[in-house]
Amino acid sequence: MHLLQDSIRDVHIKGIMYRAIEADIEKYICYAEQTRAVLAKLADHGKKMFLITNSPSSFV
Repeated sequence: MHLLQDSIRDVHIKGIMYRAIEADIEKYICYAEQTRAVLAKLADHGKKMFLITNSPSSFV
C-alpha cells in the first residue's frame, strides 16, 4: 500500500508528472484545430465553460 501512496505523492505533490509533461509538452498535449474550433463556437454562442482538475493552476 505504501508504494501506491508514494506514487500518488510523487505525481501530485512533488510534481514529477507535471515537470515531465512540461519538458516535452508536444508529446502529451494535442492542440488540434478541431478542438479550438469547438471551443470557439461554444464561446461565440454564449456558452459558459469551466475546467475541473486536481492539477495546480500553474500547470493548467
